[in-house]
Amino acid sequence: MLIKSLVLSKKSVVFCLIFVALGAYGKSAKKVAKSGPGFDWDKPAKLALKAGDGLIGGLDGDKVGAMLKIRQKMSEMLNGKKTKGGSLLRPYSFKGQLHSIATLAEYEEDLAKALQEAHELGDNEAVEKIAQEQKLLQECLTLVKQDFTQAVVPFLALARGVKGIIVLLIEDSCIKRKRKGSLLHDWAHLEGEDEMDSFNEKISSFGIFKQFCKDLYNFLGDIIKSCPKGFQQFLKLSEDWKAKKAH
Repeated sequence: MLIKSLVLSKKSVVFCLIFVALGAYGKSAKKVAKSGPGFDWDKPAKLALKAGDGLIGGLDGDKVGAMLKIRQKMSEMLNGKKTKGGSLLRPYSFKGQLHSIATLAEYEEDLAKALQEAHELGDNEAVEKIAQEQKLLQECLTLVKQDFTQAVVPFLALARGVKGIIVLLIEDSCIKRKRKGSLLHDWAHLEGEDEMDSFNEKISSFGIFKQFCKDLYNFLGDIIKSCPKGFQQFLKLSEDWKAKKAH
């Protein structure tokens, strides 16, 4: 399993999160901004965005950079990382093959169908074999969730100051995208350790994990496109960082 360990102080984690985003996602940030019109938020959400956009400690350039990093991570976890040759490098190894959350969700679904058929045929040997496969897949799910946790915990620490705005925006986003039952909605209302405890409890399959990552990916994109001041701050930080690195 390709899971990286990261042991840093809280301060250095936040610093690393921001500046890795600045260096790696400057170009993709511009693609997000040009991908279409901003999200059609309700009035309370629009007012919250207007008040927080570009405000230091609010939805500023640092937060936009962090959101871009998480969004990119979601894309790589869901489908794989695009190589220079245009192919997708899937990040997780399972039974000797590379997978993404999407392909593991498909395999999970195939196993469920095969198990049902085996039960219907009364094939106890096949039932036992498939059950073992499902157990291995659950072990893989635990490791992939750990990868997700390592990626998002620094962002959650950075986002504490705008928790109220984030909750309001998630509620509006879930309604507009017809995702009222999204785990993202429930997750937004939790604090501290409860956030990750709830995540680990409710993400019980790759199918659920796949939808959660898609919801988070879409939501972060909606915010980024709706924060022009914060986005411009991010681009300025990115250019400053590149200039500093060049010297």
